Amino acid sequence: MTNSFWENLLLYLAGAFVSICSILMQQWHERKRYYLERMDKYKLVASEKRLDAHQKAFVHSVQLINIIHEIDEDKRSKVLADAYEFWINHCLYLEKQTRQQFRYCVGLVSMYKTDIQFWREEDDPVEKKKRSEEIQNNWGTIQNLPNIIQEEVALEKIKIETKLTAMGEKIVINKDKKNE
Repeated sequence: MTNSFWENLLLYLAGAFVSICSILMQQWHERKRYYLERMDKYKLVASEKRLDAHQKAFVHSVQLINIIHEIDEDKRSKVLADAYEFWINHCLYLEKQTRQQFRYCVGLVSMYKTDIQFWREEDDPVEKKKRSEEIQNNWGTIQNLPNIIQEEVALEKIKIETKLTAMGEKIVINKDKKNE
């Protein structure tokens, strides 16, 4: 056999090798693009679910605020049970601070009326003041929950207008000042 035969064979094998490598690289790039597209779709779906979970958490947080001083125990119990069930079903979609504060606030709201009752029945002025401060702190924590949720999804805050004080007293709004 001559050198030209080996040269031709080598050139043929090199050409085949380059063609096979080209095909393999093309398939690899297609698989990578497919994987990245699927990941983008997954992230988009996950983002939508996370935003939806935060929206629902916001609704529940407002409901929790609205039932703090609710007299109807059935209504209180339903709102608290719904909020807790929501948390169980959606907590993994919530950002860390929202997840922690939401569950904490459900507990605070569930104990709020009891805390108020203990405060009212307290005879020791020092203990009464201590309980009052604790109730005020809990009130602030509960009232701040919608803000935490909004901050974590980076949307503009919505101001929640409260009609009761921490102790359940009605707030009188001066309409003249409100219209200014």
